[in-house]
Amino acid sequence: MVVGGMGARLIEYDGSMFELRAVIEPFVCSDAPTECMIVYLPGCERDRHGSVLMELEKAGDCYEPQLKRLARNVLRQRYTDGVIDEMLAPERVSYEDLARASSDTSSTEPPPILKSIFHNTSGSDGIIASWLASDKRDAEIERKEAIRELVKLVRSKLGLELPDDAALPKLRSITLRYVLAGEFRSDLRSAPPSALDAIPAAKTKDEEAAVRELAHQLRTRFSHSYPAMADRVEAELASRRCRPSRDSRIDRHVPF
Repeated sequence: MVVGGMGARLIEYDGSMFELRAVIEPFVCSDAPTECMIVYLPGCERDRHGSVLMELEKAGDCYEPQLKRLARNVLRQRYTDGVIDEMLAPERVSYEDLARASSDTSSTEPPPILKSIFHNTSGSDGIIASWLASDKRDAEIERKEAIRELVKLVRSKLGLELPDDAALPKLRSITLRYVLAGEFRSDLRSAPPSALDAIPAAKTKDEEAAVRELAHQLRTRFSHSYPAMADRVEAELASRRCRPSRDSRIDRHVPF
């Protein structure tokens, strides 16, 4: 091949550094090699202290692409540096996360890490509902440091202030109580029972509508696990004595 007007030889790593060095040495052993040498090491992390190819590394230049640096250049075509900083903040953000973010042309909103974790789910409601219904993605949320993003999403969508230092199971329990108790409260035709006093209520019509929509998604999308969720909240509130009227939630199978 020719690179920059000069002949170049490409040699690729294939599992053994010693084999690679043996292949390269005949082409670089003279005082004035007649062609450039490009050594490609896919998937290898550079060993700066004990590399088998140390002499070659010192004699030439090493190009080490940095994922976050390259991602920043690509993402600048669509997002501001402030948005990009937040996207790249998690220590373990992966290539797949950033690839999904850069290829998402369906929205002008910042592509959060949560979208990559719940990539088969659409919309903020869908993400929150999926998280409430199952803990199977909790490990990935923690690994990719997306808890803060999840707390912000719940706050912006539902108006619920979650503690910043709580574990995901506790955050899920608080949010689920808020959603189911909020829907129950909005259906009552009288003052809510005292069991709900400790649970904050939605402050705006938009937040109340978001609570009702989320409860609806839990019942319809996760009908297999919804009864257990509702029973758990009911037990926590000890509210079996505070059932709504027959024309309220009972007919829609909400076990309060």
